[in-house]
Amino acid sequence: MKTKNNRPCSIKNCTYTNTKFRLITKFAYEKCYEKQMLQIFPYLEVGKQLCHPHYCNIVEVDRGQRRRNKKEKNTQKRKPLESIELISNNTNTELDPAKFKNIIESACPQLNGFFNYLVNTIIPKERSAYNKNEAKKSIVGLCYLIAGLRNKFVNQHKLEVGLYLMASGATWEAIDTISSLGYSACAKTIEEYRKKIQKEHIINIENYFIKNVKIDNYHSIHENRRPNTVSTLTAKHFVTCVAKPIINCSSLPLMFNKMSIHNPANVEASRICWYLIHQYIGVFDRSYSECKTQWISEHLSSINQFDRIELLTIHNYNDNIKERKIERSMKDLQLLGFNEQNLHSMQDYLNALKIIISINNKTQHLNGQIAPVVADWPGQIFIRKALYTQLPLEFQPFYLQIKLFISIMGPLHLSLNSREQVVLVHHSFFEKLFHFVFGQNKKLAKKPRPWRINLLAGLFEKYIETVFQIWTFALRWKRKNYNKAPLIFLSDIFYWKENHSLFYNLLQNQLPSFNDYYVENTHSKIRANTSANATVENIIKQAYVIMNHNPMFKDTYCKTRHYPYNIPIRDGAIFYYDIPMTDRKIWFLATR
Repeated sequence: MKTKNNRPCSIKNCTYTNTKFRLITKFAYEKCYEKQMLQIFPYLEVGKQLCHPHYCNIVEVDRGQRRRNKKEKNTQKRKPLESIELISNNTNTELDPAKFKNIIESACPQLNGFFNYLVNTIIPKERSAYNKNEAKKSIVGLCYLIAGLRNKFVNQHKLEVGLYLMASGATWEAIDTISSLGYSACAKTIEEYRKKIQKEHIINIENYFIKNVKIDNYHSIHENRRPNTVSTLTAKHFVTCVAKPIINCSSLPLMFNKMSIHNPANVEASRICWYLIHQYIGVFDRSYSECKTQWISEHLSSINQFDRIELLTIHNYNDNIKERKIERSMKDLQLLGFNEQNLHSMQDYLNALKIIISINNKTQHLNGQIAPVVADWPGQIFIRKALYTQLPLEFQPFYLQIKLFISIMGPLHLSLNSREQVVLVHHSFFEKLFHFVFGQNKKLAKKPRPWRINLLAGLFEKYIETVFQIWTFALRWKRKNYNKAPLIFLSDIFYWKENHSLFYNLLQNQLPSFNDYYVENTHSKIRANTSANATVENIIKQAYVIMNHNPMFKDTYCKTRHYPYNIPIRDGAIFYYDIPMTDRKIWFLATR
């Protein structure tokens, strides 16, 4: 049948061809009037023709508007979830409740009041302010959980949970089970992330300028001493190399005024005797009480209330103690190497130094410069042997680079070893006192390690006097290495004072920077984040994760600790102790 409406379109300059035409009926004309289309096209009349595209745009302009309105309404309902999803997908996970609230509200204004609504709905009003703040942290985690359930690829928060689970010794099956609940990433994802950190660590270290190096041995304290048919214990031994910069201090040359940093005569007994006779002769004529009185009179005593509390703790390096949070910061500390190895001989220390030398071969940042090494007392002996004896053939190519290292005696090891020796020599007395205070069922360690020395940090001359005093009792008690290392250190100090004033002045001004606390705290962190069943490979991977990954998740959700003692209890504590083997009775009074 021939098409009835085939006349030209009434719209002027119409360009549509090969299309259908529709008649403008009276009803269609009324639609145009209601929609005010006649103001645009006043020449339209009933009975004229319009091509199909113009008919839809003029007469049926609002057709399908209800469907479009419904679609836009559904889109608006989805925006809050999409906003949370975008926030969760950000690599920088924010766990602070106040900052998290600001982020989601600034990203999507429709979420204004959303976080407060969750807080008011979930947290009872009668809770304390502290418990409310802790519950808000849980709500932040809940928001990330909701976003993760909506999009399984939103896994930054899940990764943090998985890393914490793996560090705690959870098995792959356990982590995958938690992953199925939506709380964590799968075990394979976590393992790949740990491998990635370990591979990238060397590249990051090569870009880091080393100014101060510390070497120490580390062993896993998760030790099984129950004998079996193969071995009697399962302790794992590692060597730890860390570096921390000394702020506002440039590198120092190995040669100064044509004099090397190393004493050509090795240890000079005559030099030590001269300083002992002419400058430090009165050190041995005063008791500790007399020295303490003198320090107080000279306003040199720097012991504050937290130092007095810490004197009661044993070898405690925890970084989550609230009173020491800032001081124990590991900011700018770099882990140079963490390998399975003992530190019992000169060759062991040379292998440890090769970790640093391998980095220097690529960066060349130590060439001709001094690299101070803060090591324990055996480290003083073995590093000195490496400098002044003929090296094994395998280490001879590294001799010039080994000369860049200088062993330094740090205040912390000076304290730990000195106090340990006192306890060891008088162990029977301290054991009886320990049982009286804590009960007969409690056991005093064979080698108790007090945490902190009561040296006046930064007072260089007092530090030298202390080294002299420690050498005397190490000599009296015939302690191997401990009666040699102080003399080596004193010989170096007096040589630097006369021949290498640059380094001597650096020690005087920056003595607290040459501290072995940081390597001990690194050990503490690794112990706290590894399980008793961790293998050598897992411990090494976890060490690199700890030193390279932001610990924000643990800092947010880990409970902070306080000292179990306080100043009033300490100052008012009186112990009455009866020694069974004698008729004497001893009173112990804690005073300020």
